Amino acid sequence: KTSKQSSYSNITAMFAAIDKYLVQHTPSWYRTPVVQTSALGLVFFWVFAAYTTVQFYSASIYGSALAADCVSAVYLTFTVTCLVAPGIINKFGCRLAMFVGVLCYGNLVL
Repeated sequence: KTSKQSSYSNITAMFAAIDKYLVQHTPSWYRTPVVQTSALGLVFFWVFAAYTTVQFYSASIYGSALAADCVSAVYLTFTVTCLVAPGIINKFGCRLAMFVGVLCYGNLVL
């Protein structure tokens, strides 16, 4: 195995262990589609609310031109990655893809 395959299998094993723990320790009502959809909706709401806050904060610090460039870069990234996202999700899975996507937001904030 290459180091890339090994790290991918380690990440997959970590997520499998987390899944096993969560299935054993979460109540059954929490795993229903309505609750999961609502939870995902709340997560997306708060991620974008935090992003908008950071955007306005950066505009006040760095100026509106730099903030507009940052937003343009983010939306350009959204446009390009939505073309390749199905392949990435098929290869790595939904959870890992969402995890990396949220890390990219964190990188933008820092």
